[in-house]
Amino acid sequence: MKTLHHTVYTESRSETYRLYYLTDMHVGARACDEALLQAYIQRIAADEHALWIGGGDYLDAITRRGDKRYVEDVLAPWLWGRPDVMGAQRDYWIEMIRPIAGKCIGLVRGNHERAAERYYDRDIYGELVAAIAGAQDRDPHDLALGVQGFVVLKFRRTYGKAGGKTGYGGTRQVVAYCHHGYGGGRLPGGHALTLGRALGDYECDLALMGHRHQMQAVNKQIAAPGRHGGGAVVCNRWGLFCGHFLNAYVTPSTETTLVDTYAEEIGLPPAQLGTPVIEIKPDEKLIQIMLPMTLGVLEPYTMPLPKVRRRPAPLGALVEQPLVA
Repeated sequence: MKTLHHTVYTESRSETYRLYYLTDMHVGARACDEALLQAYIQRIAADEHALWIGGGDYLDAITRRGDKRYVEDVLAPWLWGRPDVMGAQRDYWIEMIRPIAGKCIGLVRGNHERAAERYYDRDIYGELVAAIAGAQDRDPHDLALGVQGFVVLKFRRTYGKAGGKTGYGGTRQVVAYCHHGYGGGRLPGGHALTLGRALGDYECDLALMGHRHQMQAVNKQIAAPGRHGGGAVVCNRWGLFCGHFLNAYVTPSTETTLVDTYAEEIGLPPAQLGTPVIEIKPDEKLIQIMLPMTLGVLEPYTMPLPKVRRRPAPLGALVEQPLVA
């Protein structure tokens, strides 16, 4: 298990940073909502205070060679007839992600990347990490988390001094536990149980997961001893299943040809696409979780939580609002 550290230097007390956990893109599948994924990429690229972590299953990574899930008609049309399906998916993903490659702070390996290594002797995960690291002129080891790990995000105040020297103030730290995802059951309670266990098993402010193609947020507060003989303080944590970009159904290529996706074959229902936006306000010790909604929400709903002074424990609010108009 590995820990990555990333420091953000900020001059203003009022800055807000946005963290995205981009997981389960499944680029190369016909059911991948490339338009929605592009909308997120454009949003991140245009936001100077945006960062992202990759949550795995970047590619569908299903090839013609002995994979029971393979059906030519459920591949993206730009893959039809291509000899190296996985290589073409890799190149397409790299080109899509290029505008935000410099804002990536960690990459988790998903089960589709693991299957490519296990069954096709191809480290496609390593190829993707190397591409992002190359765009940042860094070693791939600086971004690769493997199946799970921690990302420690540090926000450090800077200010100018006489003589042109830079001074440094306090540091605000947010710890994210990152995993591609796991857990059993398809009902919301099963997702909540998995997140609740993660929040109890790992010392973190955020537990971020994917894999289950669900979007759900669970809040957990724990009591901790105060400093200098004071009373107890409340530590606030968030567990998130961070959505996906894979539609459950696709339109047939002709009016007479049926196209059954793998999700349909195993009985997976449609689920909310997209990913939450995690807003971090370091100076206010505040985290807000913004869940994209498409129906039934006209006004944002905010659940305020009491502020505390314990530095390692960010506070949060749950906000629901549309992400893409």
